[in-house]
Amino acid sequence: MSIQSPAKCEIRGVIRYLVWKEKPPFEIYNEVKTAYGDKAMNCTNVYKWCRKFKDGRTCVHDDQRSEGTARLLHMGGKRFSTDEEVKEKVEKWAKELAENYFEEGIKKLIPRYTTCIERNGDYVEK
Repeated sequence: MSIQSPAKCEIRGVIRYLVWKEKPPFEIYNEVKTAYGDKAMNCTNVYKWCRKFKDGRTCVHDDQRSEGTARLLHMGGKRFSTDEEVKEKVEKWAKELAENYFEEGIKKLIPRYTTCIERNGDYVEK
C-alpha cells in the first residue's frame, strides 16, 4: 500500500531527511518509490533534490518567482523573461512562415481523415 496524493513538498521533505541520514540517492529513490508508488517523484528529480539538499538547500517548497517572469520559454537557444517577449517572438516566427504553409497542411487533412474513417480508425501515416 502506498501513500496517496502526496504534496511535492512532502516528498521533498522525505528526501531532505534521508539526505541528512546520509543515504545514497539510489536508496532514497527506492524509499520514495516504495512509499509513494505511482505518485512518486521520478528518479531524475529525486537525484536533483538530493543534490540540492546535499549542497545546503533547506527549503522544500518551490522557489517564488516574480510576476511576469514565471514563464520562461526556450526558442532557438534564447531564454525569455516576460510573456510579452514570447508573444512577440512567436508572432514574428508565424508571420515569417510561407503564406501557404497552413493552407497546405489543412488540405492534407482531408485525405488523411477520409482514410482514417474508411479504415475505422485503423490508420497511422508514416
